[in-house]
Amino acid sequence: MNILITGASGFIGGSIAQTLAGNAQHRILATGRSNTKKFIHYPNINYFQQDLSQKMARLSVEVCIHCAGLADDNATKEQFEQHNVLATKHLLQALMDCKVLIFISSASVYNFQDGKAKCEEDANLNKSSSLYGRSKLRAEHLVQNSGIPSIYILRPRAVYGTGDSVLLPRILKLIKGNKMIIPSRLGAQSSLTHIQNLCEVVTKAIAQSKSGVHVFNIADPKIYHLKTVFSEILIQKVGKRNSS
Repeated sequence: MNILITGASGFIGGSIAQTLAGNAQHRILATGRSNTKKFIHYPNINYFQQDLSQKMARLSVEVCIHCAGLADDNATKEQFEQHNVLATKHLLQALMDCKVLIFISSASVYNFQDGKAKCEEDANLNKSSSLYGRSKLRAEHLVQNSGIPSIYILRPRAVYGTGDSVLLPRILKLIKGNKMIIPSRLGAQSSLTHIQNLCEVVTKAIAQSKSGVHVFNIADPKIYHLKTVFSEILIQKVGKRNSS
């Protein structure tokens, strides 16, 4: 099976590529904005550098897993438009003969200010709480209208695991000396998504390849107390519990 994976130089895309490479029948074309050597030991992964905000050459693949995107607290509306919406448009224009498209979106498409659990139908452009969330939801709409026979839109919540270069570094910045300054809002509970759980869902979606558009929230079975999670990270980092 020929598979294209975008955003493969990043944590999520790279993890998915390495997981799928375990199946020798998969021929994987991986791409990302930056150069990387993480796939040099995978004979069935061919990596090339590509900025999807620029138009790309046509590609014939059976499956596309779209992981590329910008997730930056300091990004502007224009930057999110360029790297999340326009990039998705360019990708869809480049795809030929694609039968299955799996889009790694985000739980940020929801507004969590009401403190309630969210169903897939709760995403709304008028209610999304961030520029990032709105850009991901607009990209979802492009994917849904692409005409590709089988579409899976996955909305993970705070993906973590080995190789994470976003979530864990943000948490580690809260450590000052041997203490962690924990914001009061972290007394709440939250869902998280381990990268291997997300990879498993992607693998199952490829195997199923069911016609139509399918949208799923993806999260670990357990609901986490964020203060407990951060405290355990502090213990691993400095060797003792001493949060504020």
